[in-house]
Amino acid sequence: MFAFKIINLRKCSTYIICVLASLSLGLISALLSGSKEYFYTNMILPAFTISGGLFTFIWVIAFALLGVSAYKIHRSKSVDKDACLIVWAYVIALSFLWPIPFFRQQLLVISLILIFLLLAGLYILIKRLFEVCKPALYIMILYTIFIIYSAYLNIAVLFLN
Repeated sequence: MFAFKIINLRKCSTYIICVLASLSLGLISALLSGSKEYFYTNMILPAFTISGGLFTFIWVIAFALLGVSAYKIHRSKSVDKDACLIVWAYVIALSFLWPIPFFRQQLLVISLILIFLLLAGLYILIKRLFEVCKPALYIMILYTIFIIYSAYLNIAVLFLN
């Protein structure tokens, strides 16, 4: 019984660490990307642009889901899980970087390059996760949908401004 509680405590603490680490990266990225008020008031925005508050809310959920996916990959019994975690790290690094040139500096071409690199990483990760961990695969598909929306926003803002 005692050993069972220790194992569950380890699983729980690993889960919490994965989610909190991912959320921390998202928070630091948000802080570095600065206020979105300037962006939303001074740029010509495309149709279907969501508010800055909603974008931030979804971004927080996205980073939490990235943490959950890392935990799911880590817990996988697959021999390919380490390769998936390396690609996952690439994905979260680009997810961390993209908002900074996009919102803070309005370096729209650089942010577009970053988001296309992010989409390429997501494509590779999704292909690998198909064999490694289905729950992480589904999370990453949801995340990819949000990143595709972000790419649409990036492209449209680039052409409109």
